[in-house]
Amino acid sequence: MVDRINYKRFLMISLGVSIIIFTAGLLLGVSLDDAKVNDLLFNINQNELNTESYLIEKEFISTFGGDECSLSNPRVDEISQEIANIGRLLTRYESGNLINEDEFNYLKRKYFLLEIKAYSLFTSLKEKCNYDYQTILFFYDIDNDESANQGNVLDALANLNKNVYIFSFDREFTEDPTLETLKIHYDIKKSPTLIINDNVKQEGLTNLEDLSNLIE
Repeated sequence: MVDRINYKRFLMISLGVSIIIFTAGLLLGVSLDDAKVNDLLFNINQNELNTESYLIEKEFISTFGGDECSLSNPRVDEISQEIANIGRLLTRYESGNLINEDEFNYLKRKYFLLEIKAYSLFTSLKEKCNYDYQTILFFYDIDNDESANQGNVLDALANLNKNVYIFSFDREFTEDPTLETLKIHYDIKKSPTLIINDNVKQEGLTNLEDLSNLIE
């Protein structure tokens, strides 16, 4: 009888410990989610603020006079570096199985819109100011080996050529109409797909040597 009571007590204690460990793990996961989301949100808000600052300064120069092209070059670099940093955070957190998927997708959508705005701005400045930098749109699929390899090739290219600006988009992300318009405009059907300087389309994995030749 005593052994049965002790066994029941042991089971209750084990159950209580399991519940405590599970709850602690869940709370830790939520806490890490919040930290990741806040980190992304801070970087996105910072980029939005800097982009808006540049657009206001651009409008001021257009109204009162000044050299827009000399202003824009350092701004382009700053905005591009911020977008690249957000992209790295997004990729890292995307593979971490966040609990709050809806909030993460909201931030992901904001990031893609920032990229589209920056891409439009960079393309316009390239034509207006005769800049020699190159723009590449990269459409990828998550958990796709060719897309992952293409991302590595693009990272290597960016390290070799500082005049290359890369904008990455999840081809299967369907929660924003502007991104859908972008995919329709370039007729994106598969991943990976690259759009180079708005006029060269590469479907499938493109190696570093071929990509370097295409942007020369």
